[in-house]
Amino acid sequence: MDDLSQKKPMKQLARKQRAAWLILLLENISRYGWRIFLWTLFFASLWTFPLAIFIGKLSSTVLAAIFWLGALYLIYKDVRHLRLPTARQIDKRLEQSSKLSYRPIEAFKDRLANPEHVQTRALWEKHKQNNLNLIKQLKLPAPKAFLAETDQYALRIAVFLLFILAVVAAPSNWSQNIKKGMFPYISADTSIPLTLWITPPEYTGLEIITLLNKKPDEPITVPQGSTVKIRIDSRFITPTLHMGDTKIALTKAGDHNWQIETEIPQTDSIKIKHGFLPRYNLPIHYKHDEPPTLTLEQDKKPTILPKGALQFPLIARDDYGISNLQMTMTLDPMVTDKPLGGAVTEDRPFTSIAETDTTLLPYYDLSWHPWAGLPVNITLTATDDLGQTSSLPPFSMTLPERVFEHPIAKLLIEMRRRLSWTPNESARDVADALEELLPYPSHYQDDIVVFLSMRTMASRLRRDPTLPNITGIISQLWDTALRIEDGNLSLAARNLRDAQQNLQTLLNDKNATDEQIAEAMADLRQAMSEYFQEIARELQKRMANGEPMPMMPADMLKSLNADDLAAFLDQLQSESLSGDRSKAMDMLSRLEEMMNTIDPAMNAQMPPGMQFMQEGINELQELIDKQKALLKQTERQAATIEQAQPQNYGDIIAPDELRNQSTPKELDALDDLGLPQPQSTFKTPAFKHPEINTQGHKVEQDALRFVLGQLMLEADKQIHEIPESMQNAEIEMRLSADHLGENNPDQSIPNQNAAIKYLEEAQEQMTQQLMAMMQQMQTLGFGPGQTDPFGRPIQQGNGPSWFQGDKVKVPDEAERKRAQDILKELRDRSSDRSRPAYELDYYNRLMNQF
Repeated sequence: MDDLSQKKPMKQLARKQRAAWLILLLENISRYGWRIFLWTLFFASLWTFPLAIFIGKLSSTVLAAIFWLGALYLIYKDVRHLRLPTARQIDKRLEQSSKLSYRPIEAFKDRLANPEHVQTRALWEKHKQNNLNLIKQLKLPAPKAFLAETDQYALRIAVFLLFILAVVAAPSNWSQNIKKGMFPYISADTSIPLTLWITPPEYTGLEIITLLNKKPDEPITVPQGSTVKIRIDSRFITPTLHMGDTKIALTKAGDHNWQIETEIPQTDSIKIKHGFLPRYNLPIHYKHDEPPTLTLEQDKKPTILPKGALQFPLIARDDYGISNLQMTMTLDPMVTDKPLGGAVTEDRPFTSIAETDTTLLPYYDLSWHPWAGLPVNITLTATDDLGQTSSLPPFSMTLPERVFEHPIAKLLIEMRRRLSWTPNESARDVADALEELLPYPSHYQDDIVVFLSMRTMASRLRRDPTLPNITGIISQLWDTALRIEDGNLSLAARNLRDAQQNLQTLLNDKNATDEQIAEAMADLRQAMSEYFQEIARELQKRMANGEPMPMMPADMLKSLNADDLAAFLDQLQSESLSGDRSKAMDMLSRLEEMMNTIDPAMNAQMPPGMQFMQEGINELQELIDKQKALLKQTERQAATIEQAQPQNYGDIIAPDELRNQSTPKELDALDDLGLPQPQSTFKTPAFKHPEINTQGHKVEQDALRFVLGQLMLEADKQIHEIPESMQNAEIEMRLSADHLGENNPDQSIPNQNAAIKYLEEAQEQMTQQLMAMMQQMQTLGFGPGQTDPFGRPIQQGNGPSWFQGDKVKVPDEAERKRAQDILKELRDRSSDRSRPAYELDYYNRLMNQF
C-alpha cells in the first residue's frame, strides 16, 4: 500500500482524535469540578458586596473559613479523581459514536505475524485500506449530560441566578470585595490596616508622604535617597518588604504590629507579601537626583570691581537647588618664577529655586594675595546637597591688584611686594624702611595702631628673618596698608566674611557640636556689630567732609534695622542648633547676599534720589540768588517810576472815582475847582513812564521759570512727587513775567517776593529730607524705630524687611523638640490597629493638619 495514499486519512484521524480528547477532558472537568465551581461561584456572588459591613468582621471570617473548608473537602472528594483522557478512551469513544463495533482504529496499530507471506500481506493491505475509507465516517462524540443525575435539586440554577443578580448590582470595587472575602487577613485591596510614610531627603524641601489604609490611584514620585517606614497588622505570618531585588522581613513592634524603616532603592514598586501572597503593592516613580548645571551669563564676563574685587555673573540650575559654590584660584603654569603664596579655595553657601535658572553674583576679593598682578586660573564649581558637582572651564586672567592712594599705604604695599619676591634679600631693607617711617606719625593720621604695627614688623624682621615669620609679616603689611587707606572698614568686612565662612564650615560638618556652632554664632554677631559700627564711622566722616555717600539698595535702606538683624540672627542660631541645618544654610546664603550689596570700599556714588536732592538744593539756591538779583533790578525800575509820577492826588485819580470817594461838601469844593462831571465811558489810563522798558527782565523771569520747571520734572522722575512749594513758586514767576511784559515792574514785585519765599521753603524741605536719608544711611537703621504714614511706630511683623519672614516668634530648642515628640506620638498611635476605629479616625484627622 502506498504511503502517500494513507497520509491524508491519517491526518484526518489525528484531528478527530484531538477534538475527541478535548471533549472528553471537558466532560471530566465538569464531572469532577462542577461542585467546587458552583461552591466558589456562590460565595463569590455573596462577596461581591462588602459583607463585613453588614455581618461584621468576625462573621465574615467565619464565612471565609466555611468556604475554604468546603473547597478543601470538594477537592478531596471530586477534583482528586480528575484525569486526562487516554488514547484508548479516545479511540473507543470515536468508534462508539460512529457505531463501528469491530474497532477499525485498532487495526492501524496491528502488525503482521508473517509479513513474508505474499497472500497474507495482500489480504492485510486490503483490510487496512477498507479501514482508511471508514475514517471519513468517524463522528465526534457528543458531551454526555450527567448534571441532572448528580444535581437532582437543580441548585446550579439558583447559584447562576444569584450570580446574575450580583453582576447586575455589583459595586465598582466588586473585585476587591471578593479578594477581601476570600482573604480577610491577607488582602491585597486598598483598604488594609497599614500606615506608610515616605520621607524625601531634607534638602529637597518636599513634604512627607503619608498613606493611611490605602494607596493612591497613580504612581507617586519618590526622590532618590528617600526612606520608607511601614507599620502593618499581621496575626500569624511575618510580612516581608519587596523593593526590586531587595527583600526584607519586617520586625515585630507589639501585638500583631510589624514595622520597618529603610531607604528606597531604585525600583518601580513597594510590595508587602505574606509568604507568596501579596498584601500591598504601591507603584512608584523613582526620580534620580540630577547633577547641577553652572553656566556664565550670555555675553557677560567677570567684572573687576573697585579696589580689585572680582564678580562673576553666573546662572545655576538644579532639580532641588545647589548648596555650595566653590572658587579655586591657582597660578598659571606658565609662571615659572613666582612669589610667595599658595592656591586659594573658598566655599560659599548658596540657595537656588528648584528647576529654575538662578542668577548668582559671587563676589571675591583676592587683591590681598601676593599673586595679584600675575596670570592665574580661577575655577568655579557648584555642588548640590547630594555632593554632585558641575564646574565651569577655568577663567584665565590677570589677578587684579588694588590701587592705593595714600602715600604711606603705597610704601607698605611696595615693601610687601619686595618681601614676596625676594624674602631673604629684602628682609633687612624692609625693616630699615619701616623704622624710617616711625618718626612721622602725622603722615598716617597719628594712628597708634599703625605705629605699633610698623614697629613690631621691623623688630620681627631683624630678629627672626625666617620664611614663616616673613609670611606673617606680608599679611600684616596688607592689613596695615588697609587701615591707613580705609580705616577699619575693610578689615571689619573681611572679619565678617571669615566668621560667615567658619559658621558655614561647621554647619556642613556633621560632627560639629552645638558648643562649636554657638561659639561661631557669637563670633558672627560680634563681627557684624563691628562691621556696621565701622560703616557708621565712615559715613559720619564722609558727611563731615562732604564726600560721596555709598550706594545701597533702596529696600535695605527702608527696612534694615536693629530689630531685623537681631531677629534674623536669633533665628539663624536657632536653626543652626536644631537638627535641620539646611534652613540655617539658606539663611546664611541670604546674609551673604545682603553683604554683597554693600561695597566694603564705600566707593560708590550716593543713590539717585539722594543725589538729585543734593543737586536740587544747589539748583534752588542758584534760582533764589538769581530771583533776588532780578527783584533788585525790578525794585530800582519801580522806584524810578514812582519818582516820575505826579505828586498831586487829583492828577492820578480819575474824576469819576474822585467824586465817588468825596462827601457832599467836598463835591461842592470840587465843582468850585472846575472838576469835570462824571461820565460812564471815561477811564484814565495807568501812568507809565515813557522811558521804562521791562521786556528784558520778562525774558530773564521766563528763563528762571523754565529752569524751575525742569527741576520739577526731575523731581517727579526721581522722588515721584513735585513739592507744592515748587508749584506755587512757578505760578508766582509766571504772574511776575506777565506784569513785566506789560512794563509794570511795581506790580511784579509782590509776585517775585512770593516766588523767593516758596523757593526757600522748597529748599528747606529738600534739605530736611536729604538729612533724614543720610541719617538713615549713617545709622543703617540702628536709630529710632520706623513709623507708618500716621506717625505710629511700626511693630514687629508689620512693614517690609530685608529679612523676609524673620519677624516671627522663633521657637526655642525645647519647643521644637516637644513639637517633634507630639508628631511622632501621633504617628505611632495612628498606626496601632489595636485601638478602636473612632480613636484611629481622630488621630488621622490630627495627622492631616500636619
